[in-house]
Amino acid sequence: MGKYKIFKKKEKDERKEENIIGNRKARRDVFDDKKGIETTEKENTTSNVSKTVKLNKTSLSNIGIFEKLIITSIITVFTSWLIKWILILDTNQNIHPHHPSSCYKPPFKEPLSGVIIVDEIEMILYFTQIGKVYGVEFERKDTINELAVDWKAETDTILNIKSISYYGVNFNTFFYLINEKEEVDEIIVFGWEQKHSRLIFNSRYYIPTIPRISSLSPVAFNRLYLVSSFYFTNNKFLQAVEIFTNLKYGSIHFYDGKSAIKVVDGLSYPKDITIDTKRNRLFVGQIIERTIKAYHIRPDFSLEEASDINTILSSPKKLFVDKKSGDIWSLSYLHLWKKLYNDFLSSYSNKTTYNGQTKIHRIRFQDDMMKTWIATEPFADDGEYFPFANDLSLFDDQLILTSKTNGLLYCPRLNMNIV
Repeated sequence: MGKYKIFKKKEKDERKEENIIGNRKARRDVFDDKKGIETTEKENTTSNVSKTVKLNKTSLSNIGIFEKLIITSIITVFTSWLIKWILILDTNQNIHPHHPSSCYKPPFKEPLSGVIIVDEIEMILYFTQIGKVYGVEFERKDTINELAVDWKAETDTILNIKSISYYGVNFNTFFYLINEKEEVDEIIVFGWEQKHSRLIFNSRYYIPTIPRISSLSPVAFNRLYLVSSFYFTNNKFLQAVEIFTNLKYGSIHFYDGKSAIKVVDGLSYPKDITIDTKRNRLFVGQIIERTIKAYHIRPDFSLEEASDINTILSSPKKLFVDKKSGDIWSLSYLHLWKKLYNDFLSSYSNKTTYNGQTKIHRIRFQDDMMKTWIATEPFADDGEYFPFANDLSLFDDQLILTSKTNGLLYCPRLNMNIV
């Protein structure tokens, strides 16, 4: 009996020990499983983190390249813009004054705004900015007389003339004046009365689609080519933005007596326009680009560009066509930066800079298509000899200049073969 109890107790202890060992193994397996799971999770987390880090590095690398491209592009555009304006403004440009030896100044000292050679009435007419008109007969070149202006029933006779041109046919001559008003530029038309040698008011009108007109040139009665220098016609600040961003909103319009249509755009501050009616050519000067664009006039009055005369290296403000030879004469600003300063910045600083220097070029074409030409410079003034010249004309081998401060300058007996 005692032996049986001892055996049972021993068996019981062995079972207990087996249970303990089994429990330990079970706990060890659970621990190993947990450890495996944790290891797997850590590995997955590490893998995800490394992938995220790699992705972030790649994204940062891509963003860096993109930013570099943007910065490089901006610097390149700004540098090219700056270099272009340094070359255009040419602030260190020097002038070597010269003029034909035959030039002289007549005693007439009235401040003038323009001159017109009128073959139809055999007279040279000079206009002041406020609307006075002086005439010289071809046969009496040095006798200048004031001409009468008949306004009829018009009461608004105050003028601020920007530009003058004329059209003549069959003994009928009409003068077109651009009169600058506060909000809009109007066109005033005068007819010529030969009997009393006077101008008679004909009509006045403005074109709503072109509130500001820099210049005009007629091809028939009330058939006009007009120049608009800017898109923002009455805002100096936005005009300056147009210029310095090189937007080129200047344009040429054709007016048929009822409405105006745009025939040329993309011009850089166009200033003056003139027409060679004998050869169906049109020319317009660009202040910023410092060039003269030449066009052929088509039968439907559209324009075909022929050439861009870029050898004058100055900004043309007035153009004249020699009817006999077809030569183009250009009166130009010498310093563009002074012109722009006086136009757009002088109102803020309450002072202007002296801009009395001028140059004259003659362009002679070598072919009918106006693809080749020769440019000469017969006149250059540093502002001491004949300052503030504002218009030019040519009559009988005589160069005529007008000035808003110094009246007239005659340069007769020019040798057209070498000028």
